[in-house]
Amino acid sequence: MKNTTSDLLTNLPDNRALITKLATAGKVNYFLLNIDNFSSINNAYGYHIGDYVLVEITKYLNIFKLPSSEMYRFCSDRFVL
Repeated sequence: MKNTTSDLLTNLPDNRALITKLATAGKVNYFLLNIDNFSSINNAYGYHIGDYVLVEITKYLNIFKLPSSEMYRFCSDRFVL
């Protein structure tokens, strides 16, 4: 049975996991990262390159986020820290 709260591409918790966290968490701060015009990458180079870029962005964000921070792939080209 697959985990329904994890993004298959990036292995990050997904928007359902974020909604669950928000419902149970107290006061928290979140940062929304939206990659503008990301669809142009998919249109120009194909979805396989777009997926590669999203995975690389995930790796980059993991390097620079605080160890105590949680990161979610909210949807398509949006991440929440």
